[in-house]
Amino acid sequence: MKRFKNKKFLYIAFSVLAAVAFFFAGLQFLNYNKIIWGLQVAGIETGGVSQTEISEVLAARINEYQQKSIALILNDQITSFYPKDLGVNVNLESTIAETVQIGHRKNMLLGIFEQARSFIFGKNIAAEFSINQETMEAGLQKMSDLEAPARNAGFRYNAANDSFSIVASRPGTVINREKLKDELLKNAGLLSSADVILETIKDEPKIKETDLTGMEEKIKKIAGQAPYSLKLNGAKWQIQRSDIADWLTIVTGENDEPEISFDETKVNSYLMRLAGAINQKPVSAKLTWVNNELKFAVPAQKGRELDIEASAKEIKERILSGSKEAELAVITTDPEISGDNLANLGLTSLLGKGESSFSGSSANRRHNLTLGASKLNGLLIKPGETFSFGDSIGPIEAQNGYLPELVIKKGQTLPGIGGGVCQVSTTIFRAAINSGLKITERYPHAYPVSYYGTPGFDATVYPPKPDLKFVNDTPSYILLQSRIEGNKMIFEIYGTSDGRQVKIKGPTITQSNPDGSMKTILIQEIWRDGQLAQQNRFPSSYDSPSLYPVTTTSTPAPTPTPSSTPIPPASEAGPTLETNNSTL
Repeated sequence: MKRFKNKKFLYIAFSVLAAVAFFFAGLQFLNYNKIIWGLQVAGIETGGVSQTEISEVLAARINEYQQKSIALILNDQITSFYPKDLGVNVNLESTIAETVQIGHRKNMLLGIFEQARSFIFGKNIAAEFSINQETMEAGLQKMSDLEAPARNAGFRYNAANDSFSIVASRPGTVINREKLKDELLKNAGLLSSADVILETIKDEPKIKETDLTGMEEKIKKIAGQAPYSLKLNGAKWQIQRSDIADWLTIVTGENDEPEISFDETKVNSYLMRLAGAINQKPVSAKLTWVNNELKFAVPAQKGRELDIEASAKEIKERILSGSKEAELAVITTDPEISGDNLANLGLTSLLGKGESSFSGSSANRRHNLTLGASKLNGLLIKPGETFSFGDSIGPIEAQNGYLPELVIKKGQTLPGIGGGVCQVSTTIFRAAINSGLKITERYPHAYPVSYYGTPGFDATVYPPKPDLKFVNDTPSYILLQSRIEGNKMIFEIYGTSDGRQVKIKGPTITQSNPDGSMKTILIQEIWRDGQLAQQNRFPSSYDSPSLYPVTTTSTPAPTPTPSSTPIPPASEAGPTLETNNSTL
C-alpha cells in the first residue's frame, strides 16, 4: 500500500514537472523572435509582435504624444506647451531596445522568469525619456510674469551724480522646478499629456546687504581708473567711466561667495554696436588674363567678425585684474578666391570669353548694364553646378538700383526698369559658348537688336523665366569675371582646361524677309583629340521690328536715389514663349 502511494506521488510530481516544462517550452516557442506576451509599453499592448512592428507602433504613439500640448496651471492661469518646448525627449531607439530585451536576456533563467511573470501577471514598462534643463528654463520664460525671483543685493550706478547706491535684497517666489520635472518625467514615461498643477516655493537671495561690506570702494576704484582702451590691429576705442560703472555688478562666485563682475548683457550690447566699425566681409581676388597668364588685378582680403563672447571675456578678465587695456578678439574668414586656394579651385587658365558693344547706348542703359555685370563679377560655379542668370543676378527692380530704359513689352518698345540687362546675359552666353560649356536654356530676343551685331548670338532673360542657364561640365570650379572697356563689355570664364577645343560656326542667317523678320543658326562644336565629340545647334527666330512700335517717352537721366515705388521689371522673351517681352 505504501509503495503504491509512493508511485502515485511520483506520477503526480512527474506530471507537474512535465506540465511546467511544457508551459515554459510553450512560452519560449510563443515568444520566439517576438515581444513577450503580456508586456506593455506606456500602456500599449506589445506582446506577440515583431521588432519591426513595435518600432512602427511606438514611433506613431510617440509622435502623437509630441503633437499634443501639456497644460501647466498656476493660480488659475493656464499656459500650454508642446513636450519639446519643455525639453522633454522620448527616445524611441532605447525604448525599443529595452522592450525587445525583456524576456530575451543572455541569462536564460532570468529571461524565462520574465516571460512567465509577464504572461501570468502582465508587465507595463515606461518609455525611455529625458529632460533638457536649459530648454525647460527657456520654455518657462512664457510664465515669467507669474514668478517673482529673489533679488540679490548689489550696487546701482547713478550717472547724474556719478555715484553708487546699494540695491537692497528681496526674497521672492518661483515655480518649483523639481516637482515640475518629476511630473513631466512621470507623464512622459506613460506618453501622457496630462495637465500639471504647478507649485511655487520661496526663492531666497544669495547676496544680502551684509555681503557687500568693502565692495563699494572696490567698484569705485575700478570705475575711477577709466577710460580703458580696447585695441585691434592698431585701432583703439575707449571705454568711458559711465560705461564701466554701469557694467559693474555683484555675482556669486565659488562657494557662493559674492564677487565683482560685469553685466554680460550690457557688455555684449556695447560690443555689438562696436562691431559695425570692425566687421568686414571677405573680398575675393579679382583676376585678369595677361600674356597668356592668370594674374591678380585686385588682391584678396580676409573677412573679420568681432567675436563678442571672447572679447567680453577678455575685457572682464583684463580690467578686473587691474589692466587698463584689452585686446578685442575677431574671427577671420578666408575669401573664396585668393592666392592660397587659386590652384585648389582649378582657376589656372582662361577657358573663353565673350564680348559685346553698347556703343550708342543712353546713360540709363549704360548704368543698367554696368550694374548688372558688376553683380555677376567674381561668381564661382562649382563642378556640375548649373548657372542660372536669374538666380545669380537677383531681382531687376528699382530698389536694387536699376533705372528705366527701353524694353519690349506687350507688343511695344517703351521705357521700363532694367532696360539693357540683356547686354549682360548676351555677353555671358557668348563667353559660355566660346568656353565649350553645356548650354541648357537660352532664348533669342523678340526681334533683332542692333547692339548685338549679326542676329543669332544673343540671349534674352526675364527672371525667373525665360532664363539663361549653363552647366559647369568641367573638372573644377569656373569663375566669371566682367569688365567694361570703353563701349565694350567683356566676360571671361576661368577654370581648368580638360582638352576640349571649341569651334563656333555662325551665326548664319538662314531666312531673311523684307519686313525684317528672320531666322538664324549658331553651331557650337566641341572637339577632343582631333575628333568632333559634340555639336550643339542654337536656332533663333525673330519677328519683324515693325510689330513692336516705339512709344516716344523721354528717358530720365540716371539718379543715385532709385524710386521708392517699384516699377515692374520688363520681361525678355523670345517669340517661342507665351510672352514676347524683352529688354534691349
